[in-house]
Amino acid sequence: MKWAILIGLVALVGVLLVWSLQRDNSVDVEPPAATLPAHQGSAATATLEREPGVFAEEEYAQHEQDCAPKMNPEQIRLATQRLERELELADQVLLDTNNSEYQLAAVLLNRWDDPPLAMNLLQELTAERLNDPVLLWTALIICGQRPALNCDLGALEETAIDADGDNGAMWVQVAALRLSTDDEEGAIDALRRAISAPIFDNYYDEQILLVERGLAVGSNLSYSERVFLALGTASVTPIALNSLTARCKSGVAGVWPELCDQLGFRMTTDGDNLLTKMLGVDLRKIALTNQGDEKGLADLARERDALSQSLGSIEENQQILNLMMNDELVLRNYLENLEVYGEGEARRRIFAEMQRLKNSPEYDQCNFAGFGIDF
Repeated sequence: MKWAILIGLVALVGVLLVWSLQRDNSVDVEPPAATLPAHQGSAATATLEREPGVFAEEEYAQHEQDCAPKMNPEQIRLATQRLERELELADQVLLDTNNSEYQLAAVLLNRWDDPPLAMNLLQELTAERLNDPVLLWTALIICGQRPALNCDLGALEETAIDADGDNGAMWVQVAALRLSTDDEEGAIDALRRAISAPIFDNYYDEQILLVERGLAVGSNLSYSERVFLALGTASVTPIALNSLTARCKSGVAGVWPELCDQLGFRMTTDGDNLLTKMLGVDLRKIALTNQGDEKGLADLARERDALSQSLGSIEENQQILNLMMNDELVLRNYLENLEVYGEGEARRRIFAEMQRLKNSPEYDQCNFAGFGIDF
């Protein structure tokens, strides 16, 4: 169901936490399904008496009930129905516009609900947005995963390469598309190009900004609701590694073990968002395991631990989620930093801002505990 994906405002946070807590597991190329939050909370008005910097970590759970009550099942049901209505409204409004950007936003929101309809619309939009990388990226994903759609794969691939052939992530999608037609030689060539391309960008921030703008036009959702739904939408569109991972896991001889290791290294080093980096680490683990490279695996484990540490603890991530939901200024700053600096630096800055606000006696500390999601 559409809402089950999009109401999962914690989809990206959840995949980060699952990955950091299960460091020894092999890669799961699809993000875990979004979970329905225990309750939604708005910015609280309660003021807690405290001294600067002494609002201890364990106190957040203690004061959460004072800050924002849990939603009961009936409230969750009503909230879910409201989001479903708003998304249906947005879908119709955006599709009825003559604005190709808004129509593309509708495709991003609905592409998994009705892939044939999404592909038909993408083909219509291609004439107007011929060189739009996000459109072409989306079309590559849909066609690669749904061969029955009978896409014009040759034309799509050529257009995508013309639009953003310097982007390694686009070449990975091309490789996956070629594997879907059993063109292994072509896929190997595409992966080599992906490994050597100047940049590696899977359009994470572009998708978020595009969907948020679309929801602003097509719905009555608040800014924070729009942003988190956009985050959830982008987080369920990682690089299409299913077929590539199958090759890496198969232990097939030839060039595949080295290619899998090199691609994983490229994703980890140059990926523009954390999910790409994590998938890259896990792809390397598969390759190194198949090669029996114990030293490489030991080095990789240290890299993985370092990346896990950079994600922060469960409690910190929950508090950041709460903070962004409850403080619009913090959320807007995060989105601006995401666009300018990328996800890694945006997360570093919001962690620093959270610590600053925690130590501010004037700041409403309930903003850290008002959402109440249990991971």
